[in-house]
Amino acid sequence: RKHQEGMGEAWPAPEYMDLPHKGGHTCYRDETYELITRWTTETKIRYRPHAKAPGTKSHVRYEKYSKAKTVGQALKLGSWPADWCWDYERGFIKVDGPVRDEPLDISKVMDESKLTDVDKAINRWYRRELARNLGLKVSDLHVGKGSGESLIMRAHRLVAQREAKAILASAKKQARKVREDEVLKVLQHWAFAKNPNRQNVLPDGQDWVWSDTLGLIR
Repeated sequence: RKHQEGMGEAWPAPEYMDLPHKGGHTCYRDETYELITRWTTETKIRYRPHAKAPGTKSHVRYEKYSKAKTVGQALKLGSWPADWCWDYERGFIKVDGPVRDEPLDISKVMDESKLTDVDKAINRWYRRELARNLGLKVSDLHVGKGSGESLIMRAHRLVAQREAKAILASAKKQARKVREDEVLKVLQHWAFAKNPNRQNVLPDGQDWVWSDTLGLIR
């Protein structure tokens, strides 16, 4: 306890952790996923000293991997993406960068020999997390090379497809038309892609919009 005096103030948890959250203690925040999935093997990190209670297995592990100075080193010392989420949400990790602007899109990596162990670990873990959180099968989240779909786009489009099928089945059973609010609900699930080519609708100061094509093109 002596080691932890004043550490809460020096190593605060992210501010968003004060906001209400429906998930359990192992259901991480969207903001956490958004950060962790952009880490690379070179991302510099610092661990809060002796953050976990002595006499526990987590303490033994933490004392080992908390010596890491980068994410790549942390992985080699036995920590995994789930550990990074847990530790970050409790203020046990500070991130000094660099981080990617966007999560790595595995579908655009044609030469997988260039992927680092950190890239592979994050991709495998995030695929399982998306499947668990969205009620999907991990096998359904396979993204083909050059498909134009990222992992998260694939996941949310599958959810939209599932919702659309349920709505169509309900409408057929009740012999009614699909309602506007139901169409909106499906579109809210759908993952749109960044499009820099819609120059006629770009807001001032922005170089892309969320965009997709629905229906038929002549």
